[in-house]
Amino acid sequence: MIKGIIFDLGGVYLNRGIRKAFRENFTKMFNLSFDENKPFPIFGENLYPSGFVSGKTSEEQYWKLCENDLGIKIDPEKLRTILLNTFEEQKDVVALVKKLKGIYQLGLLSDMPKEWADWLENRFHVFRNFDAVVISGYEGTEKPNPEIYHLILKKLKLKAEECIFIDDWERNLEYPPKIGMKTVLFKNSEQLKKELKELGITVLNYA
Repeated sequence: MIKGIIFDLGGVYLNRGIRKAFRENFTKMFNLSFDENKPFPIFGENLYPSGFVSGKTSEEQYWKLCENDLGIKIDPEKLRTILLNTFEEQKDVVALVKKLKGIYQLGLLSDMPKEWADWLENRFHVFRNFDAVVISGYEGTEKPNPEIYHLILKKLKLKAEECIFIDDWERNLEYPPKIGMKTVLFKNSEQLKKELKELGITVLNYA
């Protein structure tokens, strides 16, 4: 029996258009171009390996690494503001979360530097909609490392087989089934509702 539903933050509860928006702004600011098929240094090449997303590197060190890789002088505060302002709530998902709250235990499991998570929380007040929150920047580990999944289960006080995990990145959905957790690869809100219904979340049949 499903008792808990765990959501990702960026890309599920909030939009995932951040890479495109940031890339377009950044290239205009510095008159640079990047191959769309290759990782953008600010994200693909530095965010995880640098340790910033898991709180092992400071934000200052992270931006310095990006600056060195790009070979140009950057204004970290300006870029940070542009980056974070690209986030927006996915209204249908937020409405879904509020509908499920109180019926199921809700968890939030996110790969996010703590500095950025704090900024987003101050803007969107996300955490109050969840019974348990795990942010990589505060825990010293990130998806898809097994320990972070066990941590959210511990906070929810639920077993893996009692939960559904929703994420927009396939690699983050590889480990949960190994411990009995059901998963949904998020594409859009209608597809999410359909798959949740198929997994037995019957409350979605009612207005």
